[in-house]
Amino acid sequence: MNIQIKWTGKQNFEGIAADGQTVSISPNKDQEGTITPPDLLLMSLGSCTGLFLLPAAKAMNVSMEDFEITVKGVKAETPPKLFDKIKIHVAFKGNMSEDQAEEILKRSHEKCFVLTSLNPNIEIESTIEVKQ
Repeated sequence: MNIQIKWTGKQNFEGIAADGQTVSISPNKDQEGTITPPDLLLMSLGSCTGLFLLPAAKAMNVSMEDFEITVKGVKAETPPKLFDKIKIHVAFKGNMSEDQAEEILKRSHEKCFVLTSLNPNIEIESTIEVKQ
């Protein structure tokens, strides 16, 4: 895995994936068309979680029609204002029980390389809801 970051002026950067796809990065949340580094981290965590939900459901023979993941980072009050808590909420749609949904999410968390790469001092809070 190899990415490249190019400085594009001021505090702006362009992230370039190995396949050439790009993303504009800036610490300024108000700058149109850019994403902040903390948002990229949370997006990576959410999408990694999602990647492993489907195989977990399939392995359990659970029918999943759809899901939506919300990730919220809670930063410490004092500098360097690291994430001290991350909340992951998954809204499942399908024919499954809450216990099955919790097990699917647990299995996803075990496989998600972004989650397992985070500092172990970060509290991870996971919640689910199931819509039939």
